[in-house]
Parts: sequence; C-alpha cells; structure tokens
Amino acid sequence: MTPLVLVDMAVERRSPAGSCVRLQALALCRQRPVVVVTGGCDLPEQPGLRVVRVALPRGPVLLRYLVFQWQAARALRRLLPAMPAATQVQCTQGQWPGAQVSYAHFCHTAYLAGDWAQAGVGPLRRWARWLNHRFNAWTEARAFARAQAVVVPSKGLARRLEQVFPALQGRVKVVANPVDLSGFQRPEEFDRIGRRAELGLEPGALVLSFVALGNFEHKGLGLLITALGRLDSAQRRQLQVLVVGGQPGEVARYQELAGQAGVAGRLVFAGLQKDVRPFLWASDAFTLPSAYETFSLAALQASAAGLPVLVSQGLHGTEDYVQDGEEGWFVERSVEGLARGLVRVTQDAARLPRMAQQAMVAVQRFSEPAFQAAWIDFYAARG
Repeated sequence: MTPLVLVDMAVERRSPAGSCVRLQALALCRQRPVVVVTGGCDLPEQPGLRVVRVALPRGPVLLRYLVFQWQAARALRRLLPAMPAATQVQCTQGQWPGAQVSYAHFCHTAYLAGDWAQAGVGPLRRWARWLNHRFNAWTEARAFARAQAVVVPSKGLARRLEQVFPALQGRVKVVANPVDLSGFQRPEEFDRIGRRAELGLEPGALVLSFVALGNFEHKGLGLLITALGRLDSAQRRQLQVLVVGGQPGEVARYQELAGQAGVAGRLVFAGLQKDVRPFLWASDAFTLPSAYETFSLAALQASAAGLPVLVSQGLHGTEDYVQDGEEGWFVERSVEGLARGLVRVTQDAARLPRMAQQAMVAVQRFSEPAFQAAWIDFYAARG
C-alpha cells in the first residue's frame, strides 16, 4: 500500500486532536509505511512507523502555529522527493495546506463569524486570540480548498463545514473520535475518598469536574463560576467544582474571578495534568458549558468514567448519545441556564449512580477499535 505522512503539531496522549492522530498512526502503520511530522510526540517505536520531529518554541500559541507551518513545510520538502509519487499526506486542520486529506476538528472561520462575539476576555487577550483564530481560519480555508477529502469527528461539524465552505459538499467524511473505554473506567481499587481528601474536596460535596487544556472562556468556566455564585448559600454548599487544566496565568485569573463571585472555597484548581482520569474518578459529575465543540472528547471520556455530564444544549458529540435527565443534562449556555442546571444536579443527587451507569453504556459505540477500523477502511479505499 502507498505510504502515508501525518502532519500534526503535537501527536501526544494529552492533545485532543493529537491523541486521535496518535491512535490513527498506530493502526495504519500495520497496513502501510507511516511517517509522522510533529513538534511533540509520545508514540512508541513500531515497525513501519517513523517520527520526524521539528523544533517549536514553548509559546505563545500563535508563534507555535507559525513556526510549525514553516518547519513542517521544510521537513516535507526533504521527505516527499524520496518517497513514492503516490504518497498521501494528511494534515490536521490547516497545518500543511497542500495535503490530500485534512483532518479537521474545528472551524475557525465559523467561530469568528459567530461564537467569537461571546468570548469574554480582556482587550489585549481578545486581540491575541483573534489573531490566532484568524491565522487558523486562513490556513484551514487554504487546506480545505486543496484537499481531496476532509475528515471530521461529528455530523454536526460536517454540516457546519459544508455550510461555511459549500465547495466541500461531497468531500466531507465523518469518523467519530475514539474513547478509551476500558482505560477510563474507574478501577475497583481506586481510593476515591483518599483522593478527594488529598485534593481538598469536602466529603459530602457533589463534585463536578471541569477539564480543559486551556481557553477557559470558550469552554465556559467563567459562566460556570458566575452561575455558582448566583445560587443561594445552601445550594452552593452542596457543590464543588474541580478544575483540571490551564496554564498558571489563566488559572490565576479564574481564581480571582471565583473570589470576586464569592465562591473561591467551592472551586479546586488542579492545573495541567498528564493523566486526568483520577480527577474524573474522584468526581460525581462532569460539566463543560462550552461555546462550541466539534465532538467533545472530554465529555465522552467523562461518560466512560461513569460521570453524568452537564453540557451546553446541542454540543456536538454529546447530542449523539445524551438524553436530557438520563445520561446527563443539557442547559442553555448562559449564567441563568447554568444556574438552573446546577440546581438540577443537586436535585438528582440520588439518581446519579443510575445516570452514571447509563452514561457508561451509551458511549460503548465510541471505541478505539471502531475508530482505527474506520481509518483503515478510509485509506484502503484511497489506495
């Protein structure tokens, strides 16, 4: 079979998009030669798999994207002339315009035209974030125009791309993101009481975990903190929020916001973690009132860990398996909507074990073997 080059900035377990490319590479290298061009990688050595690393700065984010575009292009100019002419290149989003396949996990163009208006950040950070999205909107448009196929993780994102880029009609393929079902299932020997005590969580509190690498305003943490502050004191005492992720500066800003809202004692900030599973296992539910997600892998992982999910109405991915009041709760993405959702969590406290079981059953179809088989079939059809 023809060789394949995968281009992704961070092919690592902790990267939402990169973790999918990682699993994809491990499956496809058993079928054909695979080369991974990346700035960060934790892939194990495998027959048929080669990793080409390029140097990237630590930050800021836009600079990392710019440098990766340049470094990846340099690497490909060296690699491709020595490979068969039929070699296929896949890039994540627009990280190398010119690839035959673009693996898209977002639509920056649509975000700037819509949900961007709701981004609640200061003017300087807003300008920096706008530049980042603007650059990625430009690169994704170039990549989509040249790609023979665009692969996305949800039907919702497929619809959105075809609306924004009508020329993509008939070229968009859906491959649902994988969930490590067995890896996220809480082991019987896990010391839940001990871990909660280590984290400073109250023994009788209903703990909602919030997991995100960063970009907290897009993920809805500010709305969540404000909504928690709107509850009466008795309701607030029933709840705690365990925040996992975020760079130190971003964490500090939201700690300050929690103090201003009068709920500093109801939030625990754990920072970035290589393994989020123990934090999910220590929780009672999961929340992600995000403005937009293409598939919401974090929510599916939480469901696999046995947590009902409190999420924005219509969040892509979750709408495929969550029934309101069964596997979780859908809420309007507003302070008032989230406050009502938090109250529902407290009212459903006795039902949480049954909801947890339903959530675990509902995500069984999003398995890693199914994901890998779909990609093998996709590239087998392409030669």
